[in-house]
Amino acid sequence: MKNIFVGSLLFVATATSGAVAQDPVPSDGPSSVELSEVARTPNAETTSSLVTLRSRIGKDLPATGGLAPEIRDFRLDYKTGALIVDTDILSETIQKSFEKTSGGSAIVPFALPNSMLLQFSPRVGKEALDIVKNNKLDVTNVFPNLSAIQISADLTRFFKAQPTDNNNNDTILRGLIAASEYYKSLDPNIIAATPDTLLSGQVDAEKVTASDVMSYPPGTQQLIDWGMSDIQADQLWEMPGASDGTIVGVMDAGFARHEDLVFLRPAERLVVSDHGNHVAGILCARHDNNKGMVGVLPNCFIRPQAADALNIAADTGNVSQFIISFGQVLHAFDRLLEEESNIKAFNVSLGYNWVPNFGIDPDGASSGVWRDYVRMQGPFALSALSRAQRTGQVIFSAAGNDSSQGREISAEFASPMNWAAVQANSQHLPGEGYGIIVEAHDKNGNRAEFSNSNGSISCPGVDIRSSVAMDENQKPSDRSYGLMSGTSMASPYCAGGFALLSLVLPTRNPKQILKCMLDSTERSSAGTPMLKLKDAYNRCH
Repeated sequence: MKNIFVGSLLFVATATSGAVAQDPVPSDGPSSVELSEVARTPNAETTSSLVTLRSRIGKDLPATGGLAPEIRDFRLDYKTGALIVDTDILSETIQKSFEKTSGGSAIVPFALPNSMLLQFSPRVGKEALDIVKNNKLDVTNVFPNLSAIQISADLTRFFKAQPTDNNNNDTILRGLIAASEYYKSLDPNIIAATPDTLLSGQVDAEKVTASDVMSYPPGTQQLIDWGMSDIQADQLWEMPGASDGTIVGVMDAGFARHEDLVFLRPAERLVVSDHGNHVAGILCARHDNNKGMVGVLPNCFIRPQAADALNIAADTGNVSQFIISFGQVLHAFDRLLEEESNIKAFNVSLGYNWVPNFGIDPDGASSGVWRDYVRMQGPFALSALSRAQRTGQVIFSAAGNDSSQGREISAEFASPMNWAAVQANSQHLPGEGYGIIVEAHDKNGNRAEFSNSNGSISCPGVDIRSSVAMDENQKPSDRSYGLMSGTSMASPYCAGGFALLSLVLPTRNPKQILKCMLDSTERSSAGTPMLKLKDAYNRCH
């Protein structure tokens, strides 16, 4: 086996055994005391110092637009930050999306090259500027509301193979932990540190198939997906306030302009993706245009956040998958929670997809290091939840699709957002109750086989029809619709339902509305409360 360095992480040029790597000695997760500190509101001096630091980017700090040059170059680079997994553990759709080694193993992107996220104590004050200066940190992005920064750094030294490594992935796993521990050790005021990793859409099948896609001629009666009646959204549409204009924040891996969607201040360049459009359509497909589908909200504007989404190109050069970095999610939270105070609900249908992408069971006895890695990132998401509570906004996240028939996997480690929600609730931290994890169920109320468990609530997520970005010939289209299944689809149903209740119950606060949703007497086959909006309205009214 020949090992070579490409970018910052080790890449194996030949096939591996295909087995999931054995765990190095796991690190300790953050303590309750540390999490309590993370969830604090940054004091005025800390926020002011970080705003000052942000203003220096492009002046005496690199002007990189938030991503260092070598990070932006990832766009067409499979190998940097890749894990090597056996193709037998990947679905046929996933196999087609990634480059293969000479022995047939799949090269699956995991980490951004040379990018670290650091979180300061919310009480660091002016010392934040001294920490950056004294340690010569190359700052590429600053998140004042989360008391965090992103830096560019040569991480190569953390990923040198050791004789005890069984394979390339052992080296990467140990390197991730080592990089985190090193940067935390720079100063006591650095309370969390993590290499930046890549999230993909939490969807069971990455792409709709051509047979699933169709378009509807103008004038055709609008279709209502089965999920709308399942959550009783149609029983609220005629109520006072239901059609008032509302904005939802959607953090996803790409979007495209579509006849059924209205974007509010979209990015200059919308990266074409079925996934983001499908999620947006469930929330906001227009009711007033007599075209296509209808969304949960009758009059809805989408605030998309995926402007810097990275993509992976297939061998032919055509884009086949879209991904977004965890740092970009933090950037979105930092901006939107501050700038969009009128957004009441955020949807995040993103996660690691451990089983379909890597063949890793995050609940498995040998997967402790992966759980530790999510714990390293979780404090950043916990800060976002704490901020959401202060602004009265709720973050809905997909439970993940790692489960299968006979194997039920918990949602907690499917994404940093889920982990943060679990910790906030279990330890009664700031942000408690403002992170909602969404499972998926089918038309019969059965938990979808793929849906992870231990969520807060369940919404429709099987064979959901909504707007997509590509037609049946996989060409960009602004009038196509297709079926997708996944907790990605369930999450916007629940997020949209919360926003709709907020419109028709204007005197109720977010916690009251959520309680009315979560007190549902109708349960999925897993025992999880299923969203029933009319019943929730009656409980709250």
